Amino acid sequence: MSYKEKLEELIKEKKGIVLTKDVTMKGIPREYIRQLVDKGTLKRIDRGVYIFKDCIDDKLYRLQSKYPSIIFSHFTSIGIHNSKSNKILNYEATVPSGYNSQNIEEYGVKVHHVKKELYEIGICTAKTEFGRDIKIYDIERTICDILRNRNKIDITEINNILKYYATRNDKDIEKLKIYAKKFRISKVLELYIPFLI
Repeated sequence: MSYKEKLEELIKEKKGIVLTKDVTMKGIPREYIRQLVDKGTLKRIDRGVYIFKDCIDDKLYRLQSKYPSIIFSHFTSIGIHNSKSNKILNYEATVPSGYNSQNIEEYGVKVHHVKKELYEIGICTAKTEFGRDIKIYDIERTICDILRNRNKIDITEINNILKYYATRNDKDIEKLKIYAKKFRISKVLELYIPFLI
C-alpha cells in the first residue's frame, strides 16, 4: 500500500479529521498532507489538524483528538446525554490534577481539575452531533459534578437537570449513590433522592 493510499485510509478511519501526529504514527511522511492541502482535498483548521474537504468541523471530536486527556463533563455532558437539548454552545471538560490546561482554555473550554482517582470515575463513550465517538462522563457522574458545583450554578438549572435525570428510563440511583459517596456529596444527594425516584 502506497503512502497516499495509507493517508486516504487514515482520513476515512478518522472520519475526515486527521492530526499530523496520527499521520506520523502511521509512518506516512508529512509531505503527503501538504500535497492534499495543495490539491484542496484537505484543509488546515488548526495547528496539526486537517479536515477533508466534504466534512463538517466537529469541535468536540477535534478537541479530544488533539487533547486526549480531556473528558467532556458538566453542562457539555448533559447536553450530549440529553439529545433533545439545544446545541452545545459552551464546552466544559475535566482533566486530572496537575494537567496543564492552558492550551485547552484558549479554545474557550472551561476546564475542571480533579484528583486522578476521581477523574477516571464514570468515563463512557458517546457520539457527537456528527456521529463521531468522544469520551464523556456517564449521566450519574455528570449529576455528581453538577451537585458538587451547586454553589456556582443557578438553582433553576440544577432543578431542570435533576428533572431530566428523573425521567430517564436508564437512570441508576444505586450507582449515583456510590458515586456521591466517592465525591463526598452523599448528604447533598439525599435531599434530592425523593425527587429522582
